[in-house]
Amino acid sequence: MPECKKKRAAQALLLVAVFAANSIFALKLPTPPSFPCNSGVAYPGTLPTGPGEYCNPVTMPAGQDLADPAVIRYGGRYYMTGTGPGHYTGAIRMWSSPDLVSWTDEGVVYAAPRNPGDWNMFMFWAAEIFVYNGNFYLSYSAAADEVMQHHRIGIAMSASITGPYVDMRDGPLFDLHQETIDQHLTEHSGTPYMYYTNHDASARGIYVVQLAADLNGTVGPHVRVLEKAGDETLIEAPWLVSRGGVYHLLFSANGADTAEYRVGHATSSSPLGPFTRRGCVLTKNWWIPGPGHCSAVPSPDGKELFIAYHAKKDWSKGWAREVCIDRLFFDEDGGLHAFGPTRDPQPLPSGSNGSAGVVPLVNPGFEMAGLPGWEAELSWDATIYAALVADPVASRPVPAGQCVFQGQRMLWFWSLASHSCSLRQDVIGMEGNASYRLVAWGSSSGRLARIGIETGATTLASDTIGGPAIERVSLDFLLPAGESGITIEVSSPAGAPGSWAWLDAFELYPVPP
Repeated sequence: MPECKKKRAAQALLLVAVFAANSIFALKLPTPPSFPCNSGVAYPGTLPTGPGEYCNPVTMPAGQDLADPAVIRYGGRYYMTGTGPGHYTGAIRMWSSPDLVSWTDEGVVYAAPRNPGDWNMFMFWAAEIFVYNGNFYLSYSAAADEVMQHHRIGIAMSASITGPYVDMRDGPLFDLHQETIDQHLTEHSGTPYMYYTNHDASARGIYVVQLAADLNGTVGPHVRVLEKAGDETLIEAPWLVSRGGVYHLLFSANGADTAEYRVGHATSSSPLGPFTRRGCVLTKNWWIPGPGHCSAVPSPDGKELFIAYHAKKDWSKGWAREVCIDRLFFDEDGGLHAFGPTRDPQPLPSGSNGSAGVVPLVNPGFEMAGLPGWEAELSWDATIYAALVADPVASRPVPAGQCVFQGQRMLWFWSLASHSCSLRQDVIGMEGNASYRLVAWGSSSGRLARIGIETGATTLASDTIGGPAIERVSLDFLLPAGESGITIEVSSPAGAPGSWAWLDAFELYPVPP
């Protein structure tokens, strides 16, 4: 067994032992803390960006918020469509960008004829551009009336990527007499395919069907490649990423008008499936609700992969959404994870304005179950304390004037007696004689939370969090020449009985020169 696997297996056994001991002693996690909303703490989203940085949401023209962003790269520029202003009556707009961050309005690229009796009269959703055989196609879903269950999918064509696009036929691409939306076009070995969502009660799921060579029809059966899981109200919004012969299907689950909207991940050795679920790629964290309906696209220099998605503007149920981008990366086991969702400053996509990109941690936000990438250092007699990822603590009642702690998962240190514990993670592939920054958020009560950066026996930087107000730790350090990696140590020294500390949203990236 590889050494990293041994460490993770030992860690899993250790945490099982701790949980078992806690069960025997009938111990409980402390109530998550409340935080004054007017404490003056710099929350994510309030920090200014510096040179070579961006901050979510990305820059859009005033009054042009967008949902369901579908981003492609063509001719050295990015193009984005989705569900935006004018979508209700079929005025589909496009935006373009050189860097994924600042977007320019390209105007209306498709205007539905909307003749009485047309199938496409209302609610034009999730428009997407597809470049194939030198032609440009715009796909969308729409309905003949204002009943959401009557959506069908259409395709329009243009000689230019910025339009105008004209429908290829008078009717929908196909009609199953079921609600079909959220289409995504791709190709495999020169053959075009369409993934889409069927929301009909008798056939719910994500499907794929081969398209005709001219994209003006379908060939063969419609194959369901993914069904709704038991903890999901629905699934939708497919997007395919291929890497090394593996097909990674990104999809969204739960209602897009809720904070629980999220991006899931499934893989297959064939674009036709079957697909096996691999967990979540992107979920809410304690400051961003409802991230979902995504697309994936490379950075300007092709060295990084980004996920473009929309996030809700607030925690209430509703449709106010805005576009965000974050880094997307593969872990050592072939899993796909987003470096986010983020609201604090991030380095520009690599290849943009001299940016070198980032060195992401395996698990920056602890959104996956367990502690992947971290090695827990706990004594075997630790029967009354633990270091763990708390699962979920969102939407709990809080007193008036307090901020609801919305986190999906975070790293908790806690104890009912005075004990200490720590975790370590090794990060490799870095460059010597270069400057880096490690950022994390957290708070505590009755004990400290320490973050240290080491190489060998040398501590390069460290800091502590020691109070109930949410605090941002930012550690700048120079990696010595000849070194290619660091060890991040997160610890909580012994504290008072009933004390706690938490940390979340670890970010590691190079500091621009």
